[in-house]
Amino acid sequence: IPIKTELGRSIRKAFIPGLPDLGFLHRFAHVVRPHALRWAAAYRIIDELEVSADLEWQLWSEAVSGNSAPLTGRFGDTLVPSLGVRVTPVAGIDVMAGYRYEPTPFQNFGGPTNLLAANRHLASLGLRVDLEPLIDGETVPLSIGIGGRLAFLETGEEVKNGRRFPTDDLFFANPGYPGYRYGGVVPSAQLELETRW
Repeated sequence: IPIKTELGRSIRKAFIPGLPDLGFLHRFAHVVRPHALRWAAAYRIIDELEVSADLEWQLWSEAVSGNSAPLTGRFGDTLVPSLGVRVTPVAGIDVMAGYRYEPTPFQNFGGPTNLLAANRHLASLGLRVDLEPLIDGETVPLSIGIGGRLAFLETGEEVKNGRRFPTDDLFFANPGYPGYRYGGVVPSAQLELETRW
């Protein structure tokens, strides 16, 4: 439901006469994950080396937002490939690396929606240490894992198309008018502790 604030109008009247209306229009949108089908395979080449690959079909064309309000662009199904490798130099220590490519499921085509939807290249590196095999004669049911990931967002560009808007006023008032570029790198990290009993 569109919500128009009265705050801007009150500020303008009270403090800054002549300033245009500061009201804004906001629409709620929720992050959703689509249904997906995944095919995966793993192969241990030698005891110390294992490789894996998978292909995920994400059914974005059937996704709906949390408030069932369709956006004005187009959602399309995507195929997401992933590759991984795990090296075990000694029992109890695993070094892992992976790569995943996630194409954007959304195209705005110059419409009023301002989602920053970019193709993503995800590179990750991790280390997992299981203390029990490393400490002879001791029962230490504890594993420690650390990992890091860099998400490289391909540079994208959005140019607003006046024919995609109901009125010229909505076209010129859109926060993304006349267009914008986006992209970058997003780092993330995680720490994992696991015990068994």
